Amino acid sequence: MDNNNDNKTDKNRNEAVQHVVVTDITLPFGSLVALMVKMAVAALPAMMILAAATAMLVGLLYHLLVQMLIG
Repeated sequence: MDNNNDNKTDKNRNEAVQHVVVTDITLPFGSLVALMVKMAVAALPAMMILAAATAMLVGLLYHLLVQMLIG
C-alpha cells in the first residue's frame, strides 16, 4: 500500500510544469476605483517616511554647506 503512494508522489514530481497566460479579466469600473483608492491610502505611510528622510537629508546638507561657507 505504501508503494502505491510512493508511485503517486513520484508521478507528481515528474509531471511537467504548466504555464498559464492570462489574456483578459473583467473588472467593473467601481471595483477598479475602490482598488486604486485602497492602494493610494496604503502608500501614504511610505510617502510620509520618505518625506521625513528627505527633510532630514536636506537639513543635514544645508547645515554642512552653511558650516563650510561660514567657517
